[in-house]
Amino acid sequence: MKTQFNQEEKEYYIAFERAKELKKYYTHLGIYIVFSLFFFILNYVTNKADWWFYWPMLGWGLAIGFKTVKVFGYGKGWEERKAQQILEKHHQRTKKWD
Repeated sequence: MKTQFNQEEKEYYIAFERAKELKKYYTHLGIYIVFSLFFFILNYVTNKADWWFYWPMLGWGLAIGFKTVKVFGYGKGWEERKAQQILEKHHQRTKKWD
């Protein structure tokens, strides 16, 4: 049995999924910041002569960078968001002539 959703329900679902994606991203970013500070302090307290804390932060930072591109750039749903923007522009232009 197929369930039909109205437009409002579809838009809510899309918005809810986007909110979950953003929550995951900001959680990941927050954890990265906390651990960056932790590794810096740990490195400072244990061995001031040899700075190693930036190596794990560099690798993790690259992962955050890729996640940023996915969430805010060309990730899942980018085509849908871009198509929606194009449709909105088209509707705005056509309303001018009505």
